[in-house]
Amino acid sequence: MQRRAAREILPGYRTEIWGYNGQFPGPTIRAARGRPAIVVHRNELEVPTVTHLHGGHTSAESDGYPTDYLLPVGDAAAMTRDDPHAVAVRGEREYRYPGDQPAATLWYHDHRMDFTGPAVWRGLAGFHLVDDDVDRGLGLPDGERDLPLLLCDRAFDADGQLVYPAADPMGMHGSAVSDDYMQGVQGDVLLVNGVPWPRFPVAAARYRLRWLNASNARVYRLRLDGPHRQAPGFIQIGSDGGLLDRRAHSTRSISRQVNVSTRSSI
Repeated sequence: MQRRAAREILPGYRTEIWGYNGQFPGPTIRAARGRPAIVVHRNELEVPTVTHLHGGHTSAESDGYPTDYLLPVGDAAAMTRDDPHAVAVRGEREYRYPGDQPAATLWYHDHRMDFTGPAVWRGLAGFHLVDDDVDRGLGLPDGERDLPLLLCDRAFDADGQLVYPAADPMGMHGSAVSDDYMQGVQGDVLLVNGVPWPRFPVAAARYRLRWLNASNARVYRLRLDGPHRQAPGFIQIGSDGGLLDRRAHSTRSISRQVNVSTRSSI
């Protein structure tokens, strides 16, 4: 269900988001290779939406084509495009994911034409993890040591509300942002899984960190810091296409030039 919700992101403030099930990030979907996953979306926002599984091996009817609108349940005005190939439905839409692909860290997000950036900025993003026997047989960290981490920057006003420089805040009548921001928008608050600058206690063990960059334009250089001069390094084992043939590197830092439509898993 895609709907508005109020969540405490900044301490002491209630921030309005657009969320899958009213959450940010949305619920993590975990699927097994070869077992189809069926997800039914219901749009209780006031605007059309489109859900895309980024990196998914998906048939055209469930791929989230930018003008295949899921129109709101209510009587909000329908946004239309001169697109003879678009298929719009109202209220609910069923997306089918065959799962016919290797294990990978995928994500789903809103994909509406001209409005993907601001919709994800408001909260419409979540993880979709695919597992298979190869991945499970490698002895990689799992359970509490397998951590999906959605990394993003956001801007807030004095009342704790999300700020996005939209020419039309609802994106119903043209491009989503003013000309000054056509190259992307950056915020000054760093969030991980919707929490600003969080801390997470860890054991003296290896962890699997599934990084997803849900920022609009920011590039990150990630680094491990520790009490000793030689902090352990990152070992990259995968990307959005699944596991690599061999580890890419083991260094103290890892740089990712990624945006709203790309992510990597390590």
